Amino acid sequence: MRSALLAVFGSLIALVVAPLAHAGPGLVVGAVEDDVRTSTLVEANARMADLRLSGFRAVRITSYWRPGQTAPSEAELGVLRNVADAGADGVYVMRARDNRLQVLLSPEQRGELLRAALAAGLDDLGGHLGADAPTGPSAATPPPPTLDLVQRGTTRHCLVRFTYKGESRVVHPGQVHSGPSGWYLSGREAGGDVVKEFVVARMSDIALDAPGSAEVVAEPVRPSLDPLSWQVDLPVEVMLAVPAEHRVLVENLLGTPVSTAETGGDLALTYLVTNRQVFRYRIYELGTRVTVLSPTEVRAEIVAELRSFLGAPA
Repeated sequence: MRSALLAVFGSLIALVVAPLAHAGPGLVVGAVEDDVRTSTLVEANARMADLRLSGFRAVRITSYWRPGQTAPSEAELGVLRNVADAGADGVYVMRARDNRLQVLLSPEQRGELLRAALAAGLDDLGGHLGADAPTGPSAATPPPPTLDLVQRGTTRHCLVRFTYKGESRVVHPGQVHSGPSGWYLSGREAGGDVVKEFVVARMSDIALDAPGSAEVVAEPVRPSLDPLSWQVDLPVEVMLAVPAEHRVLVENLLGTPVSTAETGGDLALTYLVTNRQVFRYRIYELGTRVTVLSPTEVRAEIVAELRSFLGAPA
């Protein structure tokens, strides 16, 4: 199971190879394969060549970002450069998506919510519910013409006056940021204490007061988009044995460990786990790259779940 924000972004790398003998002109056959993520270009080329020889025309990899990251680390950039160079003739697509709704809701619940959202005209919600085609704002969608005015009022600390949902508003602006419905203004209405968000495209009759007329708005602490960081279970420290060559991948997927030590040639990474289910899924994704050393209860949970997948008694 892959998270998309941990801070989560997916990279799609299409390889240009000869079409399959029996495939139609519009069919692309690919694989989800993170083994092409390597620390050397030679190894990346070799693994990409194996995929080409197997008849695949595309491979999807995942770039793992730690919660709160706004850019890939230098180590992650090195891995991505190796993959990019190995598929230099390919086509690259990157999409960002908030996966909380997909994690928390069942397929039936997502379907009902998607139907309700479409009926209400909230087409951009589809991307966050796992709809096949991304329906949120994209680079091809131009920003609203009033965005510059709102940004100017925010940077100059001007009171912003506008009409929103049929009501006149006076707002102390905090920041302008992007979201599932496009561009948002977050700020506190005059006389209020709650920081609210307003979709810029839905704001009309916008006017700015003099620079410095607005109060400074303290931005609320936003919850992490990475479900691994959510407080679902009681905290427990889990120690993993990780070969040094896999450290970058492990830390990109699980975050920064609370402690690191060397043990018998491997690294012993200790993580404070508060969402065991998501942690187990990521351990499964890492596969033989990691070994869970302790505690016994977490090891037992993993063994029991794996046995259940095989239909074997716990």
